[in-house]
Amino acid sequence: DGNVTSRWSTKAKQTPGQWFQVELPEEQEVAGLALDCQGATGDYPRKYLIELSTDGSSWTKVNEGEGKSPLIEIVFSSPQRARFVRITQKSTTPSNDWAIFEMVLFKK
Repeated sequence: DGNVTSRWSTKAKQTPGQWFQVELPEEQEVAGLALDCQGATGDYPRKYLIELSTDGSSWTKVNEGEGKSPLIEIVFSSPQRARFVRITQKSTTPSNDWAIFEMVLFKK
């Protein structure tokens, strides 16, 4: 939303299986994304899975990795067509929620 003071949050400690999904206005080439969690420096995903879909039903895994800081930049090995982007939390933290203040998609 372009406002770094607003955020999405799980409002619960990080556990595997939590997910965040966006639907784009139309299908497009997506080359990667950035997750900005700097407003709550401990609330970034320690492990994540990125999946893309053109229809919201069948998903393609495009990246799996580890978050090492509150600003995570992920570049896919090649751009992919997508209308839906889903990020799934794959880690557990005993004291941190998962929050996203901004998400930026990299387009081809």
